[in-house]
Amino acid sequence: MGLRVSGCSRDVAGNRAEVCTELNLDFAPPVIDIALTVPTLLTDADRLCFELDVSDVLSGVHYVEIRVDGQGIASRPVDLWPLPLGEHTLSVVAADKAGNEATRSILFRTEATLGSLITIKHVFADLGWFGESMGIERSLDAKLEAAQRAVEKGQMKAFRNLIRAFVQEVDALSGKQIDTRAAEVLIRDACFIAEQGL
Repeated sequence: MGLRVSGCSRDVAGNRAEVCTELNLDFAPPVIDIALTVPTLLTDADRLCFELDVSDVLSGVHYVEIRVDGQGIASRPVDLWPLPLGEHTLSVVAADKAGNEATRSILFRTEATLGSLITIKHVFADLGWFGESMGIERSLDAKLEAAQRAVEKGQMKAFRNLIRAFVQEVDALSGKQIDTRAAEVLIRDACFIAEQGL
């Protein structure tokens, strides 16, 4: 919105000066365009990917904050395994140099599947969260592969028993040969899968 301001002054000698300027008043917040590049239902083995464009024609963008469930994130894409399973909110807050602020949010949901549990286990192994022993990783792999075969054959009781054995092994080794962060996520996901019959 443009506002024309003019003024006139005269000195004691009778000289006159006139000044006219236009001020632009910015009452509009920045425009935020955000789009997920992945579905809104994700496994916790996925990474949250999104495209973001923030613009403000008049004043210019002053800052942009990206948050997941109210917590600022430092980089993209966002690992989802640290989040609890369930519904989450991706929010972008932007302000322009005039102090106008805008927020856009997108909901997404995370869940665990047998496939994502296998993937997460490999991620944690790559991070070195299973200690030095390859035996632990092989033992967990064997249980998850057997659980996968049981599902394929429709043997749900065997599937649940294998998942239970997986949970017991992870729990017994938590804080010892398995990092507690890894153990918490693996147990959480395995219990979710057993309840859902996935």
